[in-house]
Amino acid sequence: MFESGMARLAARKITPDQMRLLRAALARLSASRGNPAEFVAADMAFHVAIASVSENPIYSAVSHALLQWFLEIYPRLLRAPGTEELTLREHGKILDAIDRNDEDAAAAAIQEHLLRSNPLYSPRGQPKTRQTRARRRGA
Repeated sequence: MFESGMARLAARKITPDQMRLLRAALARLSASRGNPAEFVAADMAFHVAIASVSENPIYSAVSHALLQWFLEIYPRLLRAPGTEELTLREHGKILDAIDRNDEDAAAAAIQEHLLRSNPLYSPRGQPKTRQTRARRRGA
């Protein structure tokens, strides 16, 4: 997964200044509780901030583009009511692993977050197409 690689890279390369930026992104996310549009924007900014640690603008652009695409195509996946506290805890876990320079834990934490928050990442949660339903019916 792209984001697992970004979290792993962030854990390897993070500087104190970059860590402050990630903490600020998490604080913005926390402060936006109760405002769904701002929460989604802050959530996306947190993920892009992780990609920015690479110092490769292409990674940041790809991260932003992927998240924007998800927001446009699957808006309910990024706007799940009642998940703000869980999302904050998961982001905190990701941030803590990056801060400890624990690449494996950072990658695992972001993958766990994505699998929980977005069923499209999970094989069981793949959207059913007409072809998939037809195959299951034996047509």
